[in-house]
Amino acid sequence: MTKSKKQLDWFRVADLDELPSGRVKTVTAGTFSMALTQVNF
Repeated sequence: MTKSKKQLDWFRVADLDELPSGRVKTVTAGTFSMALTQVNF
């Protein structure tokens, strides 16, 4: 039995302080778009 290794690609979509708490931003990583949000409790 062989195990296949999958390559993992990381994308930086924003800086740590780029998005204020409670805001939402659309980001793209490779060919995927998603919503990025930050919530402080």
